[in-house]
Amino acid sequence: MKGRWLIVAAVAAQACTATTFPLGDRPVDVGLAFQETRAVPGTAMALTFERVVGDSRCPVDVTCVWAGNAEVQIGATLAGGFHRSYRVSSFVEPHAFDVGSYHVTLLRVSPDRHENVPVDSLDYSVELRVEGH
Repeated sequence: MKGRWLIVAAVAAQACTATTFPLGDRPVDVGLAFQETRAVPGTAMALTFERVVGDSRCPVDVTCVWAGNAEVQIGATLAGGFHRSYRVSSFVEPHAFDVGSYHVTLLRVSPDRHENVPVDSLDYSVELRVEGH
């Protein structure tokens, strides 16, 4: 009897996972403006571009010895209310984070920087890739 309950529990857990996290093998790219929240198509998750932690990227019109780094904070909310914020970077680790059955990777931080031109927080956007795992 005990073994039957384990099988039932395993099948139920697998069914819930398939229903809740249907992304599968196809990655989804999500673009977010500063402080924008967007549901990720085909998932039970929404992402928010919460803030720019820092941006030391080399301006595109300057030759630098180091590419620099942009660090941003991304919020992830799963169905059922789970929410957590993650910091990811454009050049140094970490570039990605795992939440639930999803792997989220920072692909790009925009706009590019230019010498002596400050970037207002409201002008930032990010591109993220969401994959099931």
